[in-house]
Amino acid sequence: MVCGRDAELEVLRGALDEASAGRGGLVWLVGRPGIGKTRLARELAGLADGRHVPVTVGRAAPEGANVPFLPLTQALLPVLDRGPAPTVAEAETWQAALAAVLPDANGKAVSAVAGGEISAPVRAAALTRLVRRLAEPLGLLVVLEDLHWVDPDTLAVLDLLADTERGGRALWLLTARDGEGAAADLARRCHDRRGVDATVALDRLGDEDVARMARACDPQVDDDRLTRVCRGAEGVPFLVEELLAGPGVPESFAATVRARTARLAPSTRLVLNAAAVLGRRFDWELLPRITALPRETVSASLAEGTACGLLAVNGAAFEFRHALTRDALLADLLPPAREPLAAAALAALTEAHPDLGAHWRDLAAELASQAGDVARAGALLAQSGRAALDRGALDTAVGTLRAARALLVDTGQGADTGRLLVRALALAGRVDETVEAGEQLLLQLGPDRESAALLAEVTLTVAGALVAAARSGEAGRWLELSVPAREEAGEPAWDARAGVLASELALAADDTVTARQLAGAALDSGHAAPETACQAHEVLGRIDRPVDLEAARCSFQEALTVATVARLPLWRLRALHELGTIELYRTAGTRQLEQAHRTAVELGALGTAAVLDIQICAGLQSRFERGRADLHARRALDLSERLGLSAIHAAALYFLAEIRAFRCERDEMERYLTLLAGSAPVEPELEAGAWAGCRGMLALFTGAWSEAVAAMDRGMALLRPLPRANPAEYRAIWPLLLAALDDPRAPGALDEALRSDVRVGFANRGLLGYAEAVLCGRAGAVGRAEELVHTADAALDGFPVWGDLARLLAVDRARSDGWGRPEEWLHAGESTFTRLGMPGLAAHGAPPAHPAAPGATEREREVLDLLTTGLSNKEIAARLRLSPRTVEKHVEGLLRKSGARSRTQLVARGLGGPGGGNT
Repeated sequence: MVCGRDAELEVLRGALDEASAGRGGLVWLVGRPGIGKTRLARELAGLADGRHVPVTVGRAAPEGANVPFLPLTQALLPVLDRGPAPTVAEAETWQAALAAVLPDANGKAVSAVAGGEISAPVRAAALTRLVRRLAEPLGLLVVLEDLHWVDPDTLAVLDLLADTERGGRALWLLTARDGEGAAADLARRCHDRRGVDATVALDRLGDEDVARMARACDPQVDDDRLTRVCRGAEGVPFLVEELLAGPGVPESFAATVRARTARLAPSTRLVLNAAAVLGRRFDWELLPRITALPRETVSASLAEGTACGLLAVNGAAFEFRHALTRDALLADLLPPAREPLAAAALAALTEAHPDLGAHWRDLAAELASQAGDVARAGALLAQSGRAALDRGALDTAVGTLRAARALLVDTGQGADTGRLLVRALALAGRVDETVEAGEQLLLQLGPDRESAALLAEVTLTVAGALVAAARSGEAGRWLELSVPAREEAGEPAWDARAGVLASELALAADDTVTARQLAGAALDSGHAAPETACQAHEVLGRIDRPVDLEAARCSFQEALTVATVARLPLWRLRALHELGTIELYRTAGTRQLEQAHRTAVELGALGTAAVLDIQICAGLQSRFERGRADLHARRALDLSERLGLSAIHAAALYFLAEIRAFRCERDEMERYLTLLAGSAPVEPELEAGAWAGCRGMLALFTGAWSEAVAAMDRGMALLRPLPRANPAEYRAIWPLLLAALDDPRAPGALDEALRSDVRVGFANRGLLGYAEAVLCGRAGAVGRAEELVHTADAALDGFPVWGDLARLLAVDRARSDGWGRPEEWLHAGESTFTRLGMPGLAAHGAPPAHPAAPGATEREREVLDLLTTGLSNKEIAARLRLSPRTVEKHVEGLLRKSGARSRTQLVARGLGGPGGGNT
């Protein structure tokens, strides 16, 4: 009977109702031991079962705290096995990311080694998709109990689920003891983040409810006995039942256990003590060996323990009725009695399970610790840490290896455990901790040759972590530390690895000559391990990419070949990514990027998949395939929100704005730019793109030349201080637009673009070629202009829309200066941009220079247009948001460039020409 929990049950019923309506989520149930968490969880499971909602349960256990994802595995495998198999399209979003969670799913999940890529956000995103699929159509209740004992990797995933698992028909019910461990802290954080319904805290029962419960358990209880039960139970439901079952109502729960065991046969007490050493849930088949009692005696003892309420039967297994029962027995078991029992249990366990798989290994470590065998306990924990590392459960690996290293610090295994710890921390991206663990290991290692090999590996691992974190100075110091160890070890593979890391540092310092020499030497040595060779080829490719795409492609292709042969999935993904980027630059093709995206999803590298979605979107934008580009931008936005990737989130919002600019949808563009501005501190490159790539290009597509120049001018000013920026097409449009407008800044803008990495994209090469052609034509070098156009057209062959835009911008200059095929270009441009829904560009053609003042800047033309309307300098200043003195300087410039002797003459000439900026 559940007494005094009406409000809590109402919350749980409401959560189940919400899940049934497609608004599922997580609810925490927290409280002290025995307060009724499991009883309420069972009550909710009964309600779900009555509605035909499937229920699945997983539990953490103290002896399984080093087994990553244990409660998730227990809960999900049965549902996955009995439920309909997901389609290939559905499964690809979770398979690899959950391989560590579902390692025995009989082919329904695949193994993948993705290092730090399979992070908690990736697993949480995959878990959300899988559970929502399994919850259809009836719903699903996932109960995870005793999370105060859970491993840190499971807890990290649950932390993210608290934010992302809102919606769908699944309800997660999570139970934990209040005030014990990180789970209670997480429950509090969930409560703070999401409101009172996210965490149900169970308080002690009041005296009235305790009395009601006691009378329900024992209708014959007298008032005196009832008073003592109320006093002894202190409002804890489990203790009410236990105290009623004890003789004379002892003053404490421990006393009730002591009183019950005192009435049992000595053989039963021995069996119960041995079972307590094994854990709350125990393998009773081990007890005859541990106790040296006949099997029949053990069986009878278990029956007696069950009859007196200390044990319970759970399927084919036995368990203590409550964790508190086991705790009470262990507390009364003094070390002289506990140690031999634990040693006997360890021997029995090792005999029964010689391979000591994950669960048994952690129990063996606990038994070794209870038996006082510190070295054995440390060795077993080290094995658990290595297994967690191999599964990609990095947080669990780190915690377990740290515990193992503390036990093994003075043994021969301590150094190797420290090496594994450094590796786990590096893969997890915990750079400061990697450095600290490496420094501790340096103090422990001796001068012998074996230590030298280990020291070489550790120093290079730390250096690699620092390189990845762009901490070049520290990385260089660790590379120096590796030199004596590498010389002593005499292992050429370490030298090759050090050379490649040094090449990364040289490249980061823009010393491409040294970077090329070091990477090439590592490859030429013939001793580079496959991972090292892949990294060296990648360095060479990154060096060549800004200047020689074909050479870069060859290097990345070599990396792909090495990774494929050596079965290095992450390096293969990296090579595919790089090859796809080159295809993007050359033709705006996305075939290889899409292949890389499929590979990333298969590996569970969803962070990389989100980056690839952004790049695919950019390629489709370059081809003006705005609908498909929108799909990839939205997919990247969705993944970035699920995984907490702020940089990808910002990039996705930018591209959604740019797509609206390419559709000439100003209001929608501004809406996305507002979201971008409010999402986080915006990177200067994205802010520059907002002005030049979005507002500037939209103005260009609508024929608003003055607005286009002003917006692009602002964007390019923001971009100029950045040493490296994406080679977006607007960076090449800028000098072409200035040249077409006879803006005196055009030559400088062109020179700046030609000296940058803008030309890595073939579309940009063509656009810049037309800009140079316009300037040559204006200077009378018509033949040179024709040559430049021919070369530009070849570069633009894979970019037909950008080619039509380049020719449309140049058409007026080509017509006036006598080069190119302006009439043909005008006709093609009008056709293309009418089809694309850009009537302003199609109707107006190229921006003409203002005949009243040839060579005038865009701002001077704006001033002249307003002068012709009769406005004063002060009124013009207010309209353009300038100072009157600035307007006066612009007027002086116009007088000089036009040859007019007075303001009146200047206005007269202006009235005789076209309307300037927006015609």
